[in-house]
Amino acid sequence: MRLKLIDEVLKLIHSGGLRHEHGTPWFQVAQRQFDSQTQLYQAFLSETKRDERERELFRLLNEFLARSVQKDSSVIAPKITNAPRTVQAPTDAEYLSYRDPVSTRRWEAIPEDWQCPICQRSKRQVVRKSKAGRWSGGIREHFEPVPETDETALWARRRLLPGFRNAFVMHDSKKVLICSGCQDVATQLKQRRRDIPDQFLTIDDLRDCLLAVEAHAEHEVDWDEAANRALNNAAVGSAWDAYFKHCSMAVEARERYRQAIRFGGCNQDEAFQIVAEDIMLDARVDDADEALCLAKWLVSDAERRRSEMNAEVVLS
Repeated sequence: MRLKLIDEVLKLIHSGGLRHEHGTPWFQVAQRQFDSQTQLYQAFLSETKRDERERELFRLLNEFLARSVQKDSSVIAPKITNAPRTVQAPTDAEYLSYRDPVSTRRWEAIPEDWQCPICQRSKRQVVRKSKAGRWSGGIREHFEPVPETDETALWARRRLLPGFRNAFVMHDSKKVLICSGCQDVATQLKQRRRDIPDQFLTIDDLRDCLLAVEAHAEHEVDWDEAANRALNNAAVGSAWDAYFKHCSMAVEARERYRQAIRFGGCNQDEAFQIVAEDIMLDARVDDADEALCLAKWLVSDAERRRSEMNAEVVLS
């Protein structure tokens, strides 16, 4: 019976007798591209390509959601309990058989003498019993922003992305391995204080927020201090966004420069001039000489980042 049904369905499909009754026809999808609402949205995305208004829109949305649910959520506004903590350490056999489910490969690669740079706990000490009764804990990647100190780079970054506040400008980021307990401080703060936009805690912030550290247990945290640190780091969120947009802009400029030489038959000066014209349009730079200077810096910065990335790949 089932085979007969399958045969009938296949025949209907082949003959065109089986059609779909639901879904959106292709012409309606194409037609939507010309709707006023779609055109307005596309114009907004284009206009905010190199500023932080897009981030501001999401920040306002998050603040609205926080005001809507903060009083009703037991996660965001947890009740304070004085129940004593039960700390249980894994046996030798349990520890040897444990693998961090979040990143098993990283867990196995970390040596036994590793210590968290924040809480100073060892690899074994970060393993703890979860509320569900299972062993948990591991080692996480934390990316620390590295400030830009070169005066030429600071001038160029602020000139190319004037729509960002640029109170803090990132040169790059540095990866630091920390324990999952310290990483959870930042995660829980975002759940507790959704009214604080663009939260970020540095290594020093996380260290200073810890009230007590114990092996195989959750950290005791000063949440008020953590919130104050996050508020003081408000400019970092904007800096991350500006950093990613700058990297994207640098890659585009480099490719534009290379294509002008390779496919356009341009010499270096002519290729830089093409990039400069793009900068005058996108970054609203009126002076042609200034735009040319920015073009040369942007292409060289893209080449520098590419060389550094290739060097990291070779070392790894």
